[in-house]
Amino acid sequence: AEEKKKKKKKKKKKKCDESDPNCTASRSTAIALLDDGAGATLRADAYAFGEPIGTVVSSGSSSALCRDCRFLHWGRQPLYVSGEAIGLHYWVQGASATAKDLAAAAGKTATYQGGMIGSVAESGALRERTGHFSSRVDFGVSHYRVTNFNADFDRHGFSGSSAATPNSQPFGVTAGALSGRGNVSDLTLNASGYFAGTPATAGAPPPEMGGSFSITGGNYSANGVFVGKH
Repeated sequence: AEEKKKKKKKKKKKKCDESDPNCTASRSTAIALLDDGAGATLRADAYAFGEPIGTVVSSGSSSALCRDCRFLHWGRQPLYVSGEAIGLHYWVQGASATAKDLAAAAGKTATYQGGMIGSVAESGALRERTGHFSSRVDFGVSHYRVTNFNADFDRHGFSGSSAATPNSQPFGVTAGALSGRGNVSDLTLNASGYFAGTPATAGAPPPEMGGSFSITGGNYSANGVFVGKH
């Protein structure tokens, strides 16, 4: 009888309402590579919960994050419960690169640079902030590696790297804080991303990179997305 109760509890957890602030633990950020048969799509999402207090750029303004990015686009939309705004949903989407594209770039290195946007939760309110990142990537026949992921968001600086990642999968980076306001040693940035677009020249690295990130530590919490190109 007890085992049946446990199973029921697990099922309830899966049915957690995605718009409920109490349902955020498993999905503050997410990234997926989708294939509908017509082509692969990169989709990254980030959710920040609290009362939105103003925004700093127009939603979908690509130049605000990545000037001249052609394949990836970003957006922002409010999350509502009973007509009340309880948070913001950020997303990045576009034509994904393929494992074949990455393998063709084996032996090459590329540095992607671009912008970040997200919201910081402060006393139940959300304040939008922007930043920038630089990501150096070494490509291989079957795996690639982000050797340096440097980011500056909300006047906090971070640096980290990824493990060797299969060409068909998004990377994951954990970056420690190097500088910023207050006790920066408490802050950690986690980012997941992948590549987008078709190389203009055969064997060249994919032209763009996008993904989502979260920053946590102490009383600080931020979630958002990033987009860049090399």
